[in-house]
Amino acid sequence: MLDQKELNAIRDKIFDSRLPGPLSQRKFRFLAITSGHEGVIEVHFAYSPSAWNRAGVTLDPVGHLKSAFADIPMRGTHVEYVEHDVTKEGWPIAWGLTAKSALDNLPYALLYENDDGSICGTLMRDPHISDAVVHIANKFAEPHEAKALVDQVRTMEKDAEFFSLYVDRNINASALEEVLNVLPQESGVSTYMLVYRKDEWFFAIVNKQDVEKRGAYIRLNSVADVHGTKLSKNRAEKLGSLETFLGKTPLRGDYQVLLDAVSVMEPYIDIPMGYCESRPSVKNITNWYGAINPFRLKADLFRVYIWDEENHLFAPADPEEPLITVAQMSTPPIVTCSAVFQKEGMPTVALVFYKGREHNKTTNGVTQTFFANGEPAWEIGLENEAVDEAYYSLMGIHKVAEAIKTQP
Repeated sequence: MLDQKELNAIRDKIFDSRLPGPLSQRKFRFLAITSGHEGVIEVHFAYSPSAWNRAGVTLDPVGHLKSAFADIPMRGTHVEYVEHDVTKEGWPIAWGLTAKSALDNLPYALLYENDDGSICGTLMRDPHISDAVVHIANKFAEPHEAKALVDQVRTMEKDAEFFSLYVDRNINASALEEVLNVLPQESGVSTYMLVYRKDEWFFAIVNKQDVEKRGAYIRLNSVADVHGTKLSKNRAEKLGSLETFLGKTPLRGDYQVLLDAVSVMEPYIDIPMGYCESRPSVKNITNWYGAINPFRLKADLFRVYIWDEENHLFAPADPEEPLITVAQMSTPPIVTCSAVFQKEGMPTVALVFYKGREHNKTTNGVTQTFFANGEPAWEIGLENEAVDEAYYSLMGIHKVAEAIKTQP
């Protein structure tokens, strides 16, 4: 029976094989060879079928592996081949026994900042199988949960798997910037840093040399602000309550107006450019706004935001737009041009109103849009003929309909 050292040598030889073509990709993303039950050798592999197809390879992966083993003296042992779809099931084999590329083994620091500024945590390896940061931030939002998580991971053995990350070694430092001294020092390699500070998760992508050029300062970004993950109770309270926004006297909407718009909504992707403002579901709301707002402002479109009570944030209907805080929503001209719709048993919805295409101004291929009160809103790098922002109004009405269906 071959020992593990011999199996690893066979593994590395097979893993180095490349697909034909200019990209010269490895045939396998992950590969491990282990001793199984009753002397059976198990070959575990993951690969990209699309990469094989692009390279014009007709032999299936198992056939390739069998041909690779044909020239290796196996001393009468039986070989079994096990494929793993890592996008669905992850990679179940010990990380230390797995052949992988450098890009599937990037450093990932999971950290907790103590009250005195010192850092404890674990350096892990990220094979990019799943979005660990979102899962971790959603599941461990409170300070005690985050600390318990980091403490738990620190007790795990090397190569143990957690949220599709693999344990490398523990980290201790007197301050966040000192962590740089214990991170891998490979040239050009950056580390994804996920750190819990005070009452929320932050992230940064750091490279020791780059950070030193900037003066040893790590620029952290809020995970919740970027990814819309769950907030701790304390962090949510800091953002302000819905009552704070309502106290800024935005217009109160008639919920029936929203329901009427939902009742006549249509597939927005089928509507031609330039016709979104005139659709009944949009006109129902903009006509109501023009008749009811105290400043008699006229609007042709709107953006939709649904209140997230748990996280004290407004979630935009447009997935490319960031989450909106109470403070942001309470700032003119947003609050001046907004309306809030509330009804028991229904989601709370805020609309912000804007002027339509005929009021836009284009200069040198850049189109300026405007709030309903005439103040500048945002710029779009297109000629006005290619702009129809009411598309997002229609999208928003669909999001309202979905929110109503899922309301507890």
